[in-house]
Amino acid sequence: MSHVGIPLTIIGGFLGAGKTSLLNFLLKNNQNVAYAVLVNEFGDLAIDEDLIVSHDGQTIALANGCVCCSLSNDLMETLVQVIALKPDHIVIEASGVADPGRLRDLAYLDRDLKVGGVVVVIDSAAFLSQLDDPHLADTMEAQVRSADILLLNKCDLVMDRSKLIQKLIALNSVAQIAETEQGAFPFAALLDLTAQLPGTGSEAHLHNKVFKAISFTGITELTPKAFCAACEALPSSVVRLKGFIEADGQMFEVQRSGLSVDVRPAPGCKPDLVLIGTSNMPSRDEIARLLRLA
Repeated sequence: MSHVGIPLTIIGGFLGAGKTSLLNFLLKNNQNVAYAVLVNEFGDLAIDEDLIVSHDGQTIALANGCVCCSLSNDLMETLVQVIALKPDHIVIEASGVADPGRLRDLAYLDRDLKVGGVVVVIDSAAFLSQLDDPHLADTMEAQVRSADILLLNKCDLVMDRSKLIQKLIALNSVAQIAETEQGAFPFAALLDLTAQLPGTGSEAHLHNKVFKAISFTGITELTPKAFCAACEALPSSVVRLKGFIEADGQMFEVQRSGLSVDVRPAPGCKPDLVLIGTSNMPSRDEIARLLRLA
Protein backbone atom coordinates (compact mmCIF):
# COMPACT_ATOMS: atom_id res chain seq x y z
CA MET A 1 0.00 0.00 0.00
CA SER A 2 1.54 3.31 -1.07
CA HIS A 3 2.08 6.11 1.43
CA VAL A 4 -0.25 9.10 1.07
CA GLY A 5 0.95 12.28 2.74
CA ILE A 6 -0.89 15.35 4.00
CA PRO A 7 -1.80 17.63 1.06
CA LEU A 8 0.18 20.89 0.93
CA THR A 9 -0.68 24.04 -1.02
CA ILE A 10 1.59 27.11 -1.25
CA ILE A 11 0.27 30.64 -1.74
CA GLY A 12 2.68 33.26 -3.05
CA GLY A 13 2.51 36.68 -4.60
CA PHE A 14 4.12 40.06 -4.28
CA LEU A 15 3.65 42.46 -1.38
CA GLY A 16 0.06 43.69 -1.16
CA ALA A 17 -1.29 41.39 -3.87
CA GLY A 18 -4.02 39.94 -1.63
CA LYS A 19 -2.64 36.70 -0.17
CA THR A 20 -4.10 37.44 3.25
CA SER A 21 -7.56 38.15 1.81
CA LEU A 22 -7.40 34.77 0.11
CA LEU A 23 -6.43 33.04 3.37
CA ASN A 24 -9.20 34.76 5.29
CA PHE A 25 -11.70 33.59 2.68
CA LEU A 26 -10.41 30.06 3.21
CA LEU A 27 -10.72 30.24 7.01
CA LYS A 28 -14.24 31.64 6.86
CA ASN A 29 -15.38 29.09 4.28
CA ASN A 30 -13.46 26.00 5.36
CA GLN A 31 -16.34 23.51 4.75
CA ASN A 32 -15.34 21.28 7.69
CA VAL A 33 -11.76 20.82 6.50
CA ALA A 34 -9.18 21.10 9.29
CA TYR A 35 -6.54 23.34 7.74
CA ALA A 36 -3.15 24.16 9.20
CA VAL A 37 -2.12 27.55 7.84
CA LEU A 38 1.50 28.67 8.12
CA VAL A 39 1.87 32.44 7.96
CA ASN A 40 4.80 34.81 8.33
CA GLU A 41 3.01 37.29 10.56
CA PHE A 42 -0.17 36.74 12.54
CA GLY A 43 -0.77 40.50 12.42
CA ASP A 44 -1.54 40.22 8.70
CA LEU A 45 -4.44 37.84 9.35
CA ALA A 46 -7.50 39.78 10.49
CA ILE A 47 -9.16 36.67 11.95
CA ASP A 48 -12.62 37.11 13.48
CA GLU A 49 -12.09 37.14 17.27
CA ASP A 50 -15.23 35.03 17.72
CA LEU A 51 -13.46 32.26 15.78
CA ILE A 52 -10.31 32.19 17.94
CA VAL A 53 -10.28 29.53 20.69
CA SER A 54 -6.73 30.11 21.94
CA HIS A 55 -3.60 32.07 21.03
CA ASP A 56 -0.19 31.28 22.54
CA GLY A 57 1.96 33.56 20.41
CA GLN A 58 3.09 30.76 18.11
CA THR A 59 -0.21 29.05 17.32
CA ILE A 60 -3.81 30.24 16.94
CA ALA A 61 -6.49 27.58 17.40
CA LEU A 62 -9.78 28.33 15.65
CA ALA A 63 -13.27 27.16 16.49
CA ASN A 64 -13.77 25.68 13.02
CA GLY A 65 -11.00 23.13 13.55
CA CYS A 66 -8.33 25.12 11.73
CA VAL A 67 -5.01 26.21 13.21
CA CYS A 68 -2.64 29.03 12.23
CA CYS A 69 1.05 28.62 12.99
CA SER A 70 3.86 31.18 12.85
CA LEU A 71 6.22 30.34 10.01
CA SER A 72 9.72 30.42 11.48
CA ASN A 73 12.95 30.78 9.54
CA ASP A 74 13.35 26.98 9.64
CA LEU A 75 10.56 25.83 7.34
CA MET A 76 11.27 22.12 7.75
CA GLU A 77 11.18 22.34 11.55
CA THR A 78 7.85 24.16 11.41
CA LEU A 79 6.43 21.62 8.97
CA VAL A 80 7.43 18.72 11.23
CA GLN A 81 5.58 20.36 14.13
CA VAL A 82 2.49 21.00 12.00
CA ILE A 83 2.47 17.48 10.50
CA ALA A 84 2.32 16.12 14.07
CA LEU A 85 -1.04 17.90 14.46
CA LYS A 86 -2.41 15.69 11.64
CA PRO A 87 -4.41 18.39 9.82
CA ASP A 88 -6.48 17.56 6.74
CA HIS A 89 -4.53 20.05 4.60
CA ILE A 90 -1.55 22.39 5.07
CA VAL A 91 -1.44 25.83 3.45
CA ILE A 92 1.72 27.96 3.47
CA GLU A 93 1.60 31.70 2.78
CA ALA A 94 4.99 32.63 1.37
CA SER A 95 6.52 35.99 2.15
CA GLY A 96 5.72 38.72 -0.35
CA VAL A 97 9.36 38.78 -1.48
CA ALA A 98 9.90 35.00 -1.51
CA ASP A 99 9.95 32.58 -4.43
CA PRO A 100 7.20 30.07 -3.54
CA GLY A 101 8.82 27.59 -5.90
CA ARG A 102 11.70 27.28 -3.44
CA LEU A 103 9.26 26.40 -0.65
CA ARG A 104 7.69 23.73 -2.85
CA ASP A 105 11.11 22.24 -3.60
CA LEU A 106 11.93 22.05 0.13
CA ALA A 107 8.54 20.48 0.90
CA TYR A 108 9.35 17.59 -1.46
CA LEU A 109 12.01 16.52 1.04
CA ASP A 110 9.36 15.44 3.59
CA ARG A 111 7.70 12.13 2.70
CA ASP A 112 4.77 12.91 5.05
CA LEU A 113 3.61 15.60 2.62
CA LYS A 114 1.74 15.34 -0.66
CA VAL A 115 2.94 18.50 -2.37
CA GLY A 116 0.18 20.15 -4.38
CA GLY A 117 0.21 23.31 -6.44
CA VAL A 118 1.58 26.81 -6.07
CA VAL A 119 -1.00 29.62 -6.18
CA VAL A 120 0.44 33.05 -6.99
CA VAL A 121 -1.81 36.04 -6.34
CA ILE A 122 -1.40 38.96 -8.75
CA ASP A 123 -2.34 42.58 -8.03
CA SER A 124 -4.08 43.33 -11.32
CA ALA A 125 -3.88 47.08 -10.73
CA ALA A 126 -0.19 47.33 -9.82
CA PHE A 127 1.61 44.35 -11.36
CA LEU A 128 2.69 45.83 -14.71
CA SER A 129 3.92 49.11 -13.24
CA GLN A 130 5.81 47.29 -10.45
CA LEU A 131 7.34 44.93 -13.01
CA ASP A 132 8.89 47.95 -14.76
CA ASP A 133 10.93 48.60 -11.59
CA PRO A 134 14.30 46.84 -12.03
CA HIS A 135 14.51 46.41 -8.26
CA LEU A 136 11.32 44.32 -8.24
CA ALA A 137 11.30 42.56 -11.60
CA ASP A 138 13.49 39.53 -10.76
CA THR A 139 11.47 38.67 -7.65
CA MET A 140 8.09 39.14 -9.33
CA GLU A 141 9.07 37.15 -12.43
CA ALA A 142 10.37 34.28 -10.28
CA GLN A 143 7.05 34.18 -8.42
CA VAL A 144 5.04 34.04 -11.66
CA ARG A 145 7.25 31.32 -13.15
CA SER A 146 6.76 29.11 -10.07
CA ALA A 147 2.95 29.22 -10.28
CA ASP A 148 0.57 26.42 -11.18
CA ILE A 149 -2.28 28.93 -11.09
CA LEU A 150 -2.11 32.73 -11.35
CA LEU A 151 -4.97 34.30 -9.42
CA LEU A 152 -5.67 37.81 -10.68
CA ASN A 153 -6.93 39.80 -7.69
CA LYS A 154 -8.49 43.30 -7.59
CA CYS A 155 -10.09 42.70 -10.97
CA ASP A 156 -12.73 45.31 -10.13
CA LEU A 157 -9.99 47.97 -10.43
CA VAL A 158 -8.85 47.05 -13.96
CA MET A 159 -11.40 46.76 -16.77
CA ASP A 160 -8.97 45.78 -19.54
CA ARG A 161 -6.59 43.06 -18.37
CA SER A 162 -5.41 41.91 -21.81
CA LYS A 163 -1.88 43.36 -21.51
CA LEU A 164 -1.50 41.91 -18.04
CA ILE A 165 -2.60 38.45 -19.18
CA GLN A 166 -0.28 38.59 -22.20
CA LYS A 167 2.66 39.39 -19.95
CA LEU A 168 1.82 36.62 -17.50
CA ILE A 169 1.53 34.07 -20.32
CA ALA A 170 4.90 35.21 -21.66
CA LEU A 171 6.43 34.51 -18.24
CA ASN A 172 4.54 31.26 -17.59
CA SER A 173 2.66 29.65 -20.46
CA VAL A 174 1.52 26.55 -18.53
CA ALA A 175 -0.11 28.08 -15.46
CA GLN A 176 -3.88 28.39 -15.23
CA ILE A 177 -5.20 31.96 -14.97
CA ALA A 178 -8.26 32.82 -12.88
CA GLU A 179 -9.80 36.09 -11.67
CA THR A 180 -11.13 37.24 -8.31
CA GLU A 181 -12.03 40.28 -6.23
CA GLN A 182 -10.98 40.69 -2.58
CA GLY A 183 -9.60 37.15 -2.49
CA ALA A 184 -13.00 35.45 -2.93
CA PHE A 185 -12.32 32.23 -4.82
CA PRO A 186 -13.56 28.62 -4.46
CA PHE A 187 -10.71 27.01 -2.58
CA ALA A 188 -11.42 23.50 -3.84
CA ALA A 189 -10.13 24.60 -7.24
CA LEU A 190 -6.86 25.71 -5.63
CA LEU A 191 -6.34 22.80 -3.28
CA ASP A 192 -6.78 20.15 -5.95
CA LEU A 193 -3.98 21.53 -8.12
CA THR A 194 -1.19 19.27 -9.32
CA ALA A 195 2.24 20.75 -8.84
CA GLN A 196 4.78 21.23 -11.58
CA LEU A 197 7.80 18.95 -11.41
CA PRO A 198 10.13 19.60 -8.45
CA GLY A 199 13.17 21.67 -9.13
CA THR A 200 11.41 24.39 -11.10
CA GLY A 201 11.98 27.03 -8.43
CA SER A 202 14.70 29.52 -9.24
CA GLU A 203 17.79 29.97 -7.12
CA ALA A 204 17.07 31.79 -3.87
CA HIS A 205 17.55 35.52 -4.09
CA LEU A 206 19.46 37.43 -1.45
CA HIS A 207 16.35 39.32 -0.40
CA ASN A 208 18.14 41.20 2.35
CA LYS A 209 20.14 42.92 -0.41
CA VAL A 210 17.17 43.53 -2.69
CA PHE A 211 14.64 44.65 -0.07
CA LYS A 212 14.81 46.37 3.28
CA ALA A 213 12.35 47.17 6.05
CA ILE A 214 11.91 50.23 8.27
CA SER A 215 9.70 50.30 11.35
CA PHE A 216 8.27 52.97 13.65
CA THR A 217 6.48 52.67 16.99
CA GLY A 218 4.38 55.05 19.05
CA ILE A 219 3.00 57.02 16.10
CA THR A 220 0.59 59.63 17.45
CA GLU A 221 -0.67 63.19 16.92
CA LEU A 222 -1.53 62.72 13.27
CA THR A 223 -4.76 63.07 11.34
CA PRO A 224 -5.82 60.19 9.08
CA LYS A 225 -6.29 62.56 6.14
CA ALA A 226 -2.81 64.07 6.46
CA PHE A 227 -1.22 60.66 6.93
CA CYS A 228 -3.00 59.29 3.84
CA ALA A 229 -1.69 62.20 1.79
CA ALA A 230 1.83 61.60 3.10
CA CYS A 231 1.61 57.87 2.26
CA GLU A 232 0.46 58.61 -1.28
CA ALA A 233 3.44 60.93 -1.74
CA LEU A 234 5.99 58.24 -0.81
CA PRO A 235 8.30 57.21 -3.66
CA SER A 236 7.63 54.00 -5.59
CA SER A 237 10.66 52.41 -3.91
CA VAL A 238 8.34 51.95 -0.91
CA VAL A 239 6.36 48.94 -2.12
CA ARG A 240 4.43 48.13 1.07
CA LEU A 241 3.34 49.99 4.19
CA LYS A 242 1.23 48.50 6.93
CA GLY A 243 0.51 49.09 10.57
CA PHE A 244 -1.42 51.24 13.01
CA ILE A 245 -1.42 54.92 13.93
CA GLU A 246 -3.12 56.89 16.67
CA ALA A 247 -4.99 60.01 15.53
CA ASP A 248 -7.49 62.21 17.32
CA GLY A 249 -7.49 59.82 20.27
CA GLN A 250 -8.41 56.82 18.08
CA MET A 251 -6.47 53.94 16.58
CA PHE A 252 -6.45 53.35 12.81
CA GLU A 253 -5.09 50.59 10.61
CA VAL A 254 -3.26 51.90 7.55
CA GLN A 255 -2.08 49.95 4.50
CA ARG A 256 -0.40 51.04 1.29
CA SER A 257 0.10 48.51 -1.48
CA GLY A 258 0.89 49.56 -5.00
CA LEU A 259 -0.60 53.02 -5.43
CA SER A 260 -3.57 52.66 -3.08
CA VAL A 261 -3.80 53.70 0.57
CA ASP A 262 -6.46 52.35 2.92
CA VAL A 263 -7.21 53.66 6.43
CA ARG A 264 -9.84 52.18 8.74
CA PRO A 265 -10.61 52.27 12.50
CA ALA A 266 -8.77 49.61 14.54
CA PRO A 267 -9.68 49.93 18.24
CA GLY A 268 -7.48 48.11 20.72
CA CYS A 269 -4.35 48.04 18.57
CA LYS A 270 -0.98 49.60 19.37
CA PRO A 271 0.71 52.23 17.16
CA ASP A 272 3.27 50.42 15.03
CA LEU A 273 4.26 50.87 11.39
CA VAL A 274 6.40 48.83 8.98
CA LEU A 275 7.55 49.86 5.50
CA ILE A 276 9.09 47.40 3.03
CA GLY A 277 10.94 48.75 0.04
CA THR A 278 13.69 48.20 -2.46
CA SER A 279 17.35 48.82 -1.71
CA ASN A 280 17.01 52.41 -2.93
CA MET A 281 14.20 53.23 -0.50
CA PRO A 282 14.98 56.46 1.41
CA SER A 283 16.61 56.28 4.82
CA ARG A 284 14.60 55.96 8.02
CA ASP A 285 15.11 59.67 8.79
CA GLU A 286 13.93 60.66 5.31
CA ILE A 287 10.89 58.36 5.55
CA ALA A 288 10.06 59.92 8.92
CA ARG A 289 10.24 63.35 7.34
CA LEU A 290 8.06 62.35 4.39
CA LEU A 291 5.48 60.86 6.75
CA ARG A 292 5.71 63.94 8.95
CA LEU A 293 6.85 61.87 11.91
CA ALA A 294 9.99 63.95 12.48
